[in-house]
Amino acid sequence: MKRDLPLYNVLKERNDAGTIRFHMPGHKGKPIPASVLSTSCAIDFTELYGTGNLYDGVYPIFDAEDRCASAWGCENAFFLTGGATMGIHTMLSLVRMRTGKVLVDRGSHKSVYNALGLLDLEPVYIYPEFDKKHGIATAYTTDAVSAALEKDEEIGAFILTSPTYYGICTDIEKIAEVCHERGVLLLVDEAHGAHFPFISGKGSAVSRGADLAVCSLHKTLPALGQAALLTAGKTFRDYEIRQKMSIFGTSSPSYQIMASIDLARDYMENEGREVCKKHIEKIHEIRDIINKRGIFTALDFPDGDPLRLCVMTSGAGISGYVAARILEDEYKVVCEMADERQVLFIITPADTEEELDILLNSIIALEERRGEAISAETVSHKAPCVKLSPHEVMKRECERIMLKNAGGRIAAANISPYPPGIPVIAMGEVIEDEFLPYLYHNGFDDEDLILVIKEDT
Repeated sequence: MKRDLPLYNVLKERNDAGTIRFHMPGHKGKPIPASVLSTSCAIDFTELYGTGNLYDGVYPIFDAEDRCASAWGCENAFFLTGGATMGIHTMLSLVRMRTGKVLVDRGSHKSVYNALGLLDLEPVYIYPEFDKKHGIATAYTTDAVSAALEKDEEIGAFILTSPTYYGICTDIEKIAEVCHERGVLLLVDEAHGAHFPFISGKGSAVSRGADLAVCSLHKTLPALGQAALLTAGKTFRDYEIRQKMSIFGTSSPSYQIMASIDLARDYMENEGREVCKKHIEKIHEIRDIINKRGIFTALDFPDGDPLRLCVMTSGAGISGYVAARILEDEYKVVCEMADERQVLFIITPADTEEELDILLNSIIALEERRGEAISAETVSHKAPCVKLSPHEVMKRECERIMLKNAGGRIAAANISPYPPGIPVIAMGEVIEDEFLPYLYHNGFDDEDLILVIKEDT
């Protein structure tokens, strides 16, 4: 008898298809670092005698967190079972005790904008430089951050994304110095950098000077979905952080997720380091092969994430969207994300050398599908017009209208292609017609319903 399990059946069919996963979660569907997670119901407990409580900071959870703090090179580390989103909300809640105005990386994840609205924090947006050829935002410079902070002395914190979805890293040490000279707190969303403490020449954002940071173990390490870590220096007390965490996290945090953080940390401190080292060498080799062939371009930014592979296909006449579909349908290789120019692959310790060889061979085979070079210049580089703060938006009545009728209206929710979840138009910004082509290229349709502020409110 066929069971009526629509979600489970779709997920099982995906797994049974035998595709190679170059997307999150970082465990890639494999039972590592410990096979116990393949039968995780066996360790699905609650707050019992001896199992501890996440928000109390007691044994054994605190002891596991303490080992993470050591591995990440920081004063304190806190388990998060609600992903990096839980950590971002916690960080900004802590900041709200000290300031009402925050410098915000405009390339932030949508969870940052939601937190600004919930906490009544006034954002001052800072925009990165833009690499027009690749359609990718570049790293922030100390000059840009200094100028923004000097312009508004009421700013009490800066929230920055590094590494970005594409693996571009900002120099945290230098930015931290600029912020701290002015008494400004530095918060880093390093959701895609959980592996940094375990690769040569990198380190966690807090170990490099940030006051608070959050990383998603489930993105780049072998941990369960929603496994994340909040790292902290000496700026905030342990009990302050746990109290804010308890507001944004469930009162029944998953012990399976917490156990997977413990297991992932132990794995990375041991055999995981060597696996990463070998993968970095392999990815460097793959980039070289692709670039020497001269058809596609494997991006290689200075100081970028060495385990992030981004291949620009549009110069050879294949959009990233088409490339992603061909790779999955014909070669069973599934990327993390595609845009109009390129395809992006997340490499983690769960990948094997054989799978990386298949990835390279699939990309080489894809070259045969090239056509005449196409233009993908559909992104507007104009800064959106801000009409309302996120907090004001949350107090206003909204309505749903079709995207094709939204020109000139104020967005009541973030309009974000997902992945990566970075708003093209953030809540409170005006939806201008010149931004629509980019949305259409990222899967939106004329008749998609979006939320806008009611005009009579």
